[in-house]
Amino acid sequence: MATLPTGGDAIVRTNSGLLRRRPVLLFVMVTFVVSYCVGVPALFMVGAWATDLNEVAKLYIGRFFVVIGPTCGALAAISATSGRPGIRSFLRARLSLSAASWAVTIFLPPLALILVLASYALAGSPLGTLAIALRETWQLLLVHIALQVLIIGLCEELGWRGWLLPTLTARYGLSRATLFTGVVWYIWHLPILLGGVNDALWFALAIAGLSLIFSVLWLRSGQSAALPAVAHGSLNAAVVFLTAALPGADHKAAWSVLCGMLAASGVAAFLLTRAEWRETSEAHFLFPPKAVAP
Repeated sequence: MATLPTGGDAIVRTNSGLLRRRPVLLFVMVTFVVSYCVGVPALFMVGAWATDLNEVAKLYIGRFFVVIGPTCGALAAISATSGRPGIRSFLRARLSLSAASWAVTIFLPPLALILVLASYALAGSPLGTLAIALRETWQLLLVHIALQVLIIGLCEELGWRGWLLPTLTARYGLSRATLFTGVVWYIWHLPILLGGVNDALWFALAIAGLSLIFSVLWLRSGQSAALPAVAHGSLNAAVVFLTAALPGADHKAAWSVLCGMLAASGVAAFLLTRAEWRETSEAHFLFPPKAVAP
Protein backbone atom coordinates (compact mmCIF):
# COMPACT_ATOMS: atom_id res chain seq x y z
CA MET A 1 0.00 0.00 0.00
CA ALA A 2 1.43 3.35 -1.00
CA THR A 3 2.09 5.87 1.73
CA LEU A 4 1.45 9.56 1.44
CA PRO A 5 4.36 11.91 2.02
CA THR A 6 4.40 13.66 5.35
CA GLY A 7 4.17 17.45 5.53
CA GLY A 8 7.92 17.80 5.97
CA ASP A 9 8.66 15.50 3.01
CA ALA A 10 6.26 17.43 0.82
CA ILE A 11 7.92 20.75 1.71
CA VAL A 12 11.40 19.37 1.03
CA ARG A 13 10.32 17.95 -2.34
CA THR A 14 8.57 21.17 -3.28
CA ASN A 15 11.59 23.29 -2.38
CA SER A 16 13.94 20.89 -4.18
CA GLY A 17 11.81 21.03 -7.32
CA LEU A 18 11.65 24.82 -7.12
CA LEU A 19 15.42 25.13 -6.95
CA ARG A 20 15.87 22.74 -9.89
CA ARG A 21 13.50 24.89 -11.92
CA ARG A 22 15.20 28.09 -10.75
CA PRO A 23 18.95 27.43 -11.03
CA VAL A 24 19.82 31.14 -10.92
CA LEU A 25 18.08 31.46 -7.57
CA LEU A 26 19.96 28.39 -6.34
CA PHE A 27 23.26 29.86 -7.58
CA VAL A 28 22.72 33.15 -5.76
CA MET A 29 21.63 31.44 -2.53
CA VAL A 30 24.58 29.04 -2.42
CA THR A 31 27.07 31.75 -3.41
CA PHE A 32 26.06 34.10 -0.60
CA VAL A 33 25.64 31.38 2.02
CA VAL A 34 29.07 29.87 1.35
CA SER A 35 30.84 33.24 1.14
CA TYR A 36 29.23 34.84 4.19
CA CYS A 37 28.24 31.96 6.46
CA VAL A 38 31.36 29.86 5.85
CA GLY A 39 33.92 32.17 4.25
CA VAL A 40 33.72 35.21 6.50
CA PRO A 41 34.05 33.21 9.76
CA ALA A 42 36.92 31.26 8.20
CA LEU A 43 38.59 34.53 7.21
CA PHE A 44 38.53 35.77 10.81
CA MET A 45 39.65 32.39 12.17
CA VAL A 46 42.69 32.31 9.88
CA GLY A 47 43.60 35.84 10.92
CA ALA A 48 43.26 35.03 14.62
CA TRP A 49 44.79 31.54 14.76
CA ALA A 50 47.35 31.34 11.94
CA THR A 51 49.78 33.68 13.65
CA ASP A 52 52.84 31.79 12.39
CA LEU A 53 51.96 32.35 8.73
CA ASN A 54 53.32 35.30 6.78
CA GLU A 55 50.93 38.02 5.65
CA VAL A 56 50.66 36.77 2.07
CA ALA A 57 49.72 33.24 3.15
CA LYS A 58 47.14 34.54 5.63
CA LEU A 59 45.66 36.83 2.99
CA TYR A 60 45.00 34.08 0.46
CA ILE A 61 44.14 31.19 2.77
CA GLY A 62 41.52 33.29 4.51
CA ARG A 63 40.01 34.71 1.35
CA PHE A 64 39.85 31.34 -0.40
CA PHE A 65 36.86 30.36 1.74
CA VAL A 66 35.09 33.58 0.73
CA VAL A 67 35.79 33.61 -3.00
CA ILE A 68 34.94 29.92 -3.44
CA GLY A 69 31.30 30.90 -2.99
CA PRO A 70 30.55 31.67 -6.68
CA THR A 71 32.15 28.40 -7.80
CA CYS A 72 30.10 26.48 -5.23
CA GLY A 73 26.99 28.26 -6.48
CA ALA A 74 27.73 27.25 -10.06
CA LEU A 75 28.42 23.62 -9.14
CA ALA A 76 25.24 23.44 -7.05
CA ALA A 77 23.11 24.82 -9.90
CA ILE A 78 24.67 22.46 -12.45
CA SER A 79 24.35 19.48 -10.12
CA ALA A 80 20.65 20.25 -9.59
CA THR A 81 19.93 20.49 -13.32
CA SER A 82 22.47 18.23 -15.05
CA GLY A 83 24.19 16.06 -12.43
CA ARG A 84 27.86 15.07 -12.45
CA PRO A 85 28.18 14.82 -16.25
CA GLY A 86 27.08 18.44 -16.42
CA ILE A 87 29.80 19.47 -13.97
CA ARG A 88 32.50 17.77 -16.04
CA SER A 89 31.25 19.39 -19.24
CA PHE A 90 31.05 22.77 -17.50
CA LEU A 91 34.65 22.62 -16.26
CA ARG A 92 35.98 21.51 -19.64
CA ALA A 93 34.13 24.26 -21.49
CA ARG A 94 34.78 27.12 -19.09
CA LEU A 95 38.48 26.42 -18.47
CA SER A 96 39.51 25.78 -22.06
CA LEU A 97 41.22 28.44 -24.16
CA SER A 98 42.24 28.70 -27.79
CA ALA A 99 45.84 29.36 -28.73
CA ALA A 100 44.98 32.98 -29.52
CA SER A 101 43.36 33.44 -26.10
CA TRP A 102 46.39 31.93 -24.37
CA ALA A 103 48.51 34.53 -26.16
CA VAL A 104 46.24 37.28 -24.80
CA THR A 105 46.77 36.08 -21.23
CA ILE A 106 50.47 37.00 -21.50
CA PHE A 107 49.60 40.66 -21.97
CA LEU A 108 46.89 40.96 -19.30
CA PRO A 109 49.15 41.17 -16.18
CA PRO A 110 51.38 43.95 -17.59
CA LEU A 111 48.35 45.84 -18.91
CA ALA A 112 46.67 45.65 -15.50
CA LEU A 113 49.88 46.79 -13.80
CA ILE A 114 50.24 49.75 -16.18
CA LEU A 115 46.65 50.78 -15.48
CA VAL A 116 47.13 50.70 -11.71
CA LEU A 117 50.52 52.43 -11.91
CA ALA A 118 48.91 55.17 -14.01
CA SER A 119 46.21 55.66 -11.38
CA TYR A 120 48.85 56.16 -8.69
CA ALA A 121 50.85 58.53 -10.89
CA LEU A 122 47.73 60.59 -11.64
CA ALA A 123 46.95 60.62 -7.91
CA GLY A 124 50.30 62.23 -7.17
CA SER A 125 52.77 59.39 -6.54
CA PRO A 126 56.20 60.26 -8.03
CA LEU A 127 57.27 58.08 -10.94
CA GLY A 128 60.60 57.46 -9.20
CA THR A 129 58.84 56.05 -6.16
CA LEU A 130 56.77 53.73 -8.33
CA ALA A 131 59.90 52.55 -10.16
CA ILE A 132 61.71 51.82 -6.89
CA ALA A 133 58.76 49.81 -5.57
CA LEU A 134 58.77 47.66 -8.69
CA ARG A 135 62.53 47.23 -8.81
CA GLU A 136 62.90 46.22 -5.16
CA THR A 137 59.87 43.92 -4.72
CA TRP A 138 58.97 42.64 -8.20
CA GLN A 139 59.23 39.02 -6.99
CA LEU A 140 56.37 39.67 -4.56
CA LEU A 141 54.29 41.05 -7.43
CA LEU A 142 54.75 37.80 -9.35
CA VAL A 143 53.60 35.83 -6.30
CA HIS A 144 50.51 38.01 -6.01
CA ILE A 145 49.69 37.59 -9.70
CA ALA A 146 49.94 33.79 -9.51
CA LEU A 147 47.87 33.51 -6.32
CA GLN A 148 45.30 36.08 -7.38
CA VAL A 149 44.68 34.35 -10.71
CA LEU A 150 44.58 30.81 -9.31
CA ILE A 151 42.60 31.56 -6.15
CA ILE A 152 40.64 34.79 -6.46
CA GLY A 153 40.24 34.99 -10.22
CA LEU A 154 39.29 31.39 -10.95
CA CYS A 155 37.14 30.86 -7.88
CA GLU A 156 35.09 33.97 -8.61
CA GLU A 157 34.97 33.83 -12.39
CA LEU A 158 33.90 30.19 -12.64
CA GLY A 159 30.74 31.44 -10.99
CA TRP A 160 30.25 34.94 -12.42
CA ARG A 161 31.42 34.62 -16.02
CA GLY A 162 31.64 30.81 -16.09
CA TRP A 163 28.04 30.05 -15.13
CA LEU A 164 25.86 33.07 -14.32
CA LEU A 165 26.66 35.20 -17.38
CA PRO A 166 26.19 32.45 -20.02
CA THR A 167 23.08 31.13 -18.28
CA LEU A 168 21.45 34.56 -18.29
CA THR A 169 22.71 35.33 -21.81
CA ALA A 170 20.88 32.26 -23.08
CA ARG A 171 17.59 33.73 -21.88
CA TYR A 172 18.00 37.50 -21.93
CA GLY A 173 20.90 38.28 -24.24
CA LEU A 174 24.38 39.51 -23.36
CA SER A 175 23.54 43.12 -22.48
CA ARG A 176 20.95 42.33 -19.82
CA ALA A 177 22.94 39.32 -18.62
CA THR A 178 25.99 41.55 -18.09
CA LEU A 179 23.87 44.05 -16.15
CA PHE A 180 22.34 41.41 -13.88
CA THR A 181 25.66 39.63 -13.31
CA GLY A 182 27.29 42.95 -12.46
CA VAL A 183 24.54 43.81 -9.94
CA VAL A 184 24.87 40.45 -8.15
CA TRP A 185 28.66 40.75 -8.20
CA TYR A 186 28.42 44.27 -6.75
CA ILE A 187 26.10 43.25 -3.91
CA TRP A 188 28.32 40.26 -3.13
CA HIS A 189 31.05 42.76 -2.17
CA LEU A 190 28.92 43.95 0.76
CA PRO A 191 31.79 44.93 3.12
CA ILE A 192 33.06 47.46 0.57
CA LEU A 193 29.58 48.91 0.16
CA LEU A 194 29.30 49.41 3.93
CA GLY A 195 32.40 51.62 3.85
CA GLY A 196 30.29 54.66 2.99
CA VAL A 197 28.44 56.29 0.11
CA ASN A 198 31.61 57.46 -1.65
CA ASP A 199 33.19 54.00 -1.51
CA ALA A 200 29.98 52.41 -2.80
CA LEU A 201 29.70 54.87 -5.70
CA TRP A 202 33.32 54.56 -6.81
CA PHE A 203 33.10 50.78 -6.54
CA ALA A 204 29.92 50.83 -8.66
CA LEU A 205 31.92 52.56 -11.40
CA ALA A 206 34.65 49.91 -11.16
CA ILE A 207 32.17 47.03 -11.26
CA ALA A 208 30.32 48.55 -14.22
CA GLY A 209 33.53 48.92 -16.19
CA LEU A 210 34.90 45.52 -15.27
CA SER A 211 31.58 43.81 -16.06
CA LEU A 212 31.77 45.18 -19.59
CA ILE A 213 35.45 44.30 -19.99
CA PHE A 214 35.05 40.77 -18.63
CA SER A 215 32.01 40.16 -20.85
CA VAL A 216 34.08 41.15 -23.87
CA LEU A 217 36.89 38.81 -22.79
CA TRP A 218 34.35 36.03 -22.19
CA LEU A 219 32.82 36.57 -25.62
CA ARG A 220 36.14 36.79 -27.48
CA SER A 221 37.58 33.71 -25.74
CA GLY A 222 34.76 31.40 -26.79
CA GLN A 223 32.77 31.82 -23.56
CA SER A 224 35.64 30.71 -21.34
CA ALA A 225 35.98 31.89 -17.74
CA ALA A 226 39.76 31.55 -17.88
CA LEU A 227 40.48 34.82 -19.66
CA PRO A 228 38.30 36.92 -17.30
CA ALA A 229 39.94 35.08 -14.39
CA VAL A 230 43.42 36.10 -15.54
CA ALA A 231 42.30 39.71 -16.02
CA HIS A 232 40.54 39.75 -12.66
CA GLY A 233 43.50 38.27 -10.80
CA SER A 234 46.03 40.49 -12.56
CA LEU A 235 44.18 43.67 -11.63
CA ASN A 236 43.69 42.57 -8.03
CA ALA A 237 47.37 41.63 -7.78
CA ALA A 238 48.54 45.05 -8.96
CA VAL A 239 46.24 46.82 -6.48
CA VAL A 240 47.21 44.61 -3.52
CA PHE A 241 50.91 44.83 -4.36
CA LEU A 242 51.07 48.61 -4.73
CA THR A 243 48.89 49.20 -1.67
CA ALA A 244 51.54 47.42 0.42
CA ALA A 245 54.58 48.69 -1.50
CA LEU A 246 53.59 52.37 -1.30
CA PRO A 247 52.75 53.05 2.35
CA GLY A 248 52.97 56.83 1.91
CA ALA A 249 50.79 57.06 -1.21
CA ASP A 250 47.29 58.50 -1.37
CA HIS A 251 45.54 55.18 -1.88
CA LYS A 252 42.01 56.62 -1.78
CA ALA A 253 42.80 59.08 -4.54
CA ALA A 254 44.50 56.38 -6.62
CA TRP A 255 41.51 54.09 -6.13
CA SER A 256 39.11 56.81 -7.29
CA VAL A 257 41.21 57.45 -10.39
CA LEU A 258 41.41 53.72 -11.10
CA CYS A 259 37.62 53.32 -10.80
CA GLY A 260 37.10 56.09 -13.32
CA MET A 261 39.65 54.57 -15.68
CA LEU A 262 37.99 51.16 -15.44
CA ALA A 263 34.58 52.64 -16.17
CA ALA A 264 35.94 54.47 -19.22
CA SER A 265 37.78 51.34 -20.40
CA GLY A 266 34.61 49.30 -20.05
CA VAL A 267 32.59 51.75 -22.14
CA ALA A 268 35.34 51.77 -24.78
CA ALA A 269 35.43 47.95 -24.87
CA PHE A 270 31.66 47.86 -25.28
CA LEU A 271 31.62 50.41 -28.09
CA LEU A 272 34.39 48.60 -29.96
CA THR A 273 32.49 45.30 -29.83
CA ARG A 274 28.88 46.53 -29.89
CA ALA A 275 28.08 44.62 -33.09
CA GLU A 276 29.02 41.34 -31.39
CA TRP A 277 26.93 42.27 -28.36
CA ARG A 278 23.95 42.95 -30.61
CA GLU A 279 24.34 39.63 -32.42
CA THR A 280 24.67 37.72 -29.16
CA SER A 281 21.67 39.44 -27.60
CA GLU A 282 19.54 38.69 -30.64
CA ALA A 283 20.65 35.09 -31.14
CA HIS A 284 20.75 33.82 -27.51
CA PHE A 285 23.03 31.26 -29.06
CA LEU A 286 24.50 29.35 -26.11
CA PHE A 287 21.48 27.24 -25.05
CA PRO A 288 17.83 27.05 -25.99
CA PRO A 289 16.01 29.75 -23.97
CA LYS A 290 13.56 27.23 -22.54
CA ALA A 291 16.42 25.34 -20.89
CA VAL A 292 17.07 28.16 -18.41
CA ALA A 293 14.78 29.56 -15.74
CA PRO A 294 15.65 32.64 -13.70
